[in-house]
Amino acid sequence: MPHSSGGGSHGGGFHGGSRSGNHTAQHRISRTPYPGARRYRYHTRGGYRYFYTTREPGKIFQPARLLYFLLMIPMLIAGIGMIIATYRTGTSRHDQEIIVRDEAGVLSDDAALMDALVRFRDKTHITPAVVTVHNEEWQEHYLTLERYAYDRYLDEFDDEMHWLIVYSEPRDTKDPKNDDWQWEGMQGDDTDLILTEEIAEDFGKLLHQKIKEDPKKLSENLTAAFEKAASKAGWSGIKNIVSGLFLIATTLFFGYFASGLDELKYRKAEPDPEQSA
Repeated sequence: MPHSSGGGSHGGGFHGGSRSGNHTAQHRISRTPYPGARRYRYHTRGGYRYFYTTREPGKIFQPARLLYFLLMIPMLIAGIGMIIATYRTGTSRHDQEIIVRDEAGVLSDDAALMDALVRFRDKTHITPAVVTVHNEEWQEHYLTLERYAYDRYLDEFDDEMHWLIVYSEPRDTKDPKNDDWQWEGMQGDDTDLILTEEIAEDFGKLLHQKIKEDPKKLSENLTAAFEKAASKAGWSGIKNIVSGLFLIATTLFFGYFASGLDELKYRKAEPDPEQSA
C-alpha cells in the first residue's frame, strides 16, 4: 500500500513521511475487510470466527512477542513488593512502648503529648519517642545533635520501627529568647513506607516554627506536630497499597497487549477456504 514520502508547502514548511504509521496499520487485525487484507478463520466452540489481516499465514500470532513479558517482571515485583512491605509494616511485631524521657525537664504537659503519641502509633504502627537533653550532655562528645540522636536511637531501640525526636537546649536558659535550642528526628529504616519524606518534612516545618514562636511550650508544640503527622501518615499505608495494585494492574494490562496475548486465539488460524474458492 502506498504511503507518503514527505512533502511541504510555502507556509507550512516540510513534513516527513508516514512510513511507520501506515506500516503498523496495514498489518492490523480487523473484523471488517480493508484494502489488501485477506480473510482468515479460527475455530471456536460455536463454530468459526472470521477476521481480516495482511499478515502471512503462520505469522498472525508471533510467539516471540511473549518475551515482552520479561520486561514487565521488574514492575510486577515492585508493585507486589510495595504491598507486602506495607502489610509487614502494619503487622510488624516490635516494641510498641512509647518512651518520653524529659531529661532536660522542659516538658510541661506530658498527658496531652502522650495522647498524641499513642494516636500516632495506633494509626501508623510506628512507635514514637521523645527525649529532651541539655546541650552540655552531648556537645563534649559529638559535633552534631544528629550524630547524638543516631547513637541514642541505637541505645534505646533494637528495631527499625521507631521514630525518635531529640530536643536539646542549654542548661542555663536565663536568656528569654533561648536561641540555642536544637532538635533532631531519627526514624528507623522500616518506617519509610509510612513515614514518608513528605510527612516528615511537614512535621519538621510545623514543629520548628512553633518552637521558634515559643520554645517554652515544647509539649504543646510536639503535640501539634505529632497530631498533624498522624492525620497524614494514617493514609500512607492505604495509598501504598492502592499504588501497588495500580502498578500491577497497569503492567498486566499493557503487558497483555504488548506481548500479543490478545492474539493468542489466532495461533491456529487458517485462510478462509471459501474466500479462496
